[in-house]
Amino acid sequence: MGKSLITSEGIEVAVLSVAEGYQAWQTLYTDNQFNTPPANNMQYVLITIDLKNISSQQEPWEFYFAYLDLFELTGNSNKTYRSDQSVVLPEGGIGNAKTILNHGDEVSGTLAFYIPENENDLVLEWMGLAKTDWRFFQVKSVGAPAFTTPSIPGQIEAKEFGGSELTPINEQIDNAQLGTQSVDQATYSLTIDGLVDHHLSLSYADLKSYPQISQLAALENFNGSSFTAKWTGPSLNSIFADAGVQSGATIAIFCTADDPMGYTSLDLSYIKDNNIIIALKDNDITLTPDTGFPLQVVAKSKYGYKWAKWVTRIVLSSNTNFRGNWETMGYNNNGDLTGPQFQEDTINVTSSANPSDLDESVTFTATIYAVYPYIGIPTGTVTFKDGDKILGTSTLSAQSAYSTATCSTSLLFKGTHSITAVYEGDANFTGTASATIAQIVNK
Repeated sequence: MGKSLITSEGIEVAVLSVAEGYQAWQTLYTDNQFNTPPANNMQYVLITIDLKNISSQQEPWEFYFAYLDLFELTGNSNKTYRSDQSVVLPEGGIGNAKTILNHGDEVSGTLAFYIPENENDLVLEWMGLAKTDWRFFQVKSVGAPAFTTPSIPGQIEAKEFGGSELTPINEQIDNAQLGTQSVDQATYSLTIDGLVDHHLSLSYADLKSYPQISQLAALENFNGSSFTAKWTGPSLNSIFADAGVQSGATIAIFCTADDPMGYTSLDLSYIKDNNIIIALKDNDITLTPDTGFPLQVVAKSKYGYKWAKWVTRIVLSSNTNFRGNWETMGYNNNGDLTGPQFQEDTINVTSSANPSDLDESVTFTATIYAVYPYIGIPTGTVTFKDGDKILGTSTLSAQSAYSTATCSTSLLFKGTHSITAVYEGDANFTGTASATIAQIVNK
């Protein structure tokens, strides 16, 4: 961020970066699974700092406690927050840094704070030794978005729609994962490909030429924050009809400016049944970069992580195993507001030889993948079945982020066998059954 100060001890302190809200939580979650998700109306703030001894004195600067004790965070409520030592940080947490800085030495690391979401105008304070040298940074304005309602000639922001009051644009929450993305309207095109008869490349003008549909919908995030808006844009059904959906397509994968490999996905049946639109306007105002320009998916009745913004490509696919950004971290792939927030623990079973020969020994392996909240590794037993017949029960063996169990048999008769693995569950992980695999035995 380029912000630095020189303390009276001759220590140059610089703020390198600030992450808050979703971005901070994603950073913590991606690195390790030891932190709990933020409670409603709370958030993590991660501030990466750099300390360098540029004193004219040649004696080393020593501090006999954690560096994090030298900093406090305050906001518009005037409350003081200390760095939360219970947060397990990515490697490089400043609290674990060396406490002796010789002349010219430099050390970087991260401070973690756990604060209310509505704290604004955050100030990071350097307290110095015995609080005799108070210094501060204006690190970032958090809480309500800093942008104002855009002023576009001929456009007036709607305040009400369908008898419901709308949330003003400048009060709407931002569900971006990596900050605001900038997309050039002049060169923008929306690609529709995958399992379609005709690949499409639609300019912004092309999208505006489709019939524009207005819908009232609330965007709700899993932390409890939400807002209601009037969304206007073309129907995905109309666009997909022009592309020609092939019979094998079951999902639409949304690639975005901040996640070009696929931010999230939606079932085509859901899109069709709910006439899902891609919004070009929010409360009758053309989307800005902050609100998702050029378009945002209006995933009605689903959590905000399904509302992809800055969409650049839509891939129609048969890959029902695809998982997007938040889904790979354990959030439910359906994203339904009325369904479970997190995915259940998953299990699959594989065969060492398929097809196999009569009297050949075949080993079936069951793998239990733990998803959020990753409280340890699955333990317990797995029962392997051939239809209703039990082939054997095995104890799970823990791996780095999953557990496995095996069962070997040479007693399968000629024909096709329906093999499943059933996990009994333990104190932290729910029981679940695998999908059936067809084991073929030849003569």
